[in-house]
Amino acid sequence: MSTPRPTAVVLLATLAATAAALAAFLLEAPLPAAAYLTLFTALFLVRVAGQVGVALARPAWLPPMDEWNLVPYRVLLPAQLVILALMAATVTVRFVPGAVLGRVLMGLALAYWAVMALRYCIRMARRPSARWLGGTIPIVFHCVLAAFLFVLGASHA
Repeated sequence: MSTPRPTAVVLLATLAATAAALAAFLLEAPLPAAAYLTLFTALFLVRVAGQVGVALARPAWLPPMDEWNLVPYRVLLPAQLVILALMAATVTVRFVPGAVLGRVLMGLALAYWAVMALRYCIRMARRPSARWLGGTIPIVFHCVLAAFLFVLGASHA
């Protein structure tokens, strides 16, 4: 099953925005870390909103629910809402993890990215007909979450 073109565009734009934000952050752009954290929170909100849209209306421009997650939706949606709340609270409350926790978060983020890269490779090997973006919605947005953790950690490490 191929990914609908609008979904593919959003996935590629999400990856590009995430990569550009990480590059700018690492090159010490003049924006505060909170700006990047807000961007990653907004991108993850797009994923959650898209999935709610699929659950309620099943628009043709979004893939079916089985391409969005491995966890049952009745469990996933509340978990995603908690994640969004934590992300928003981290940005608005100015959570300061400290240098040690910052380095731990950076390490976890790098491991998270590595696991998602492996997951992508396995998916593409098992489903060559789905190349390049088929079934990658969870992978792309896990990378957004990893970017959030990395910036949060690096800003305090």
